[in-house]
Amino acid sequence: MSLLLKSLTAAGLASLSVSCSHSGIGASNHGFASSPVSSLAGLSKGTTLPVPFVSQPASSNWCWAASGEMMSALLGKRVSTESQVDERWARLDIQTKNARSAEWKRLSLAGWPELNHFGFDSEFTREPLAIGSLATAPSGSTTPCRA
Repeated sequence: MSLLLKSLTAAGLASLSVSCSHSGIGASNHGFASSPVSSLAGLSKGTTLPVPFVSQPASSNWCWAASGEMMSALLGKRVSTESQVDERWARLDIQTKNARSAEWKRLSLAGWPELNHFGFDSEFTREPLAIGSLATAPSGSTTPCRA
């Protein structure tokens, strides 16, 4: 799934008509993709991908995790916002003085989706991907998306 995951991240979820929200609505599931996307090959210009909308929890800095939940749902293996935050929090082993401090630091936790910690094959890049590479399989694979 690395190329598709990188493609979705590089293209920006805003270009797929989804976004992070600071509206205070809280985490929401407004429906998940009816069928996972396995390849971008053959998609025509203007195709809308069935990316579900998931807003970040109110008063949190977790748009990265909400974006990860949207991408993982589109790819057929939903990883909740809370699961991603829990995994990152445990991995970073952030020390706090008390429960209030811990909750504030947890809500302030920033980052980017790291779905490789949940069984996805992904790579991080700061380089934009050429549109022609989105339908091309990596390393001689037959599809850019693999489970």
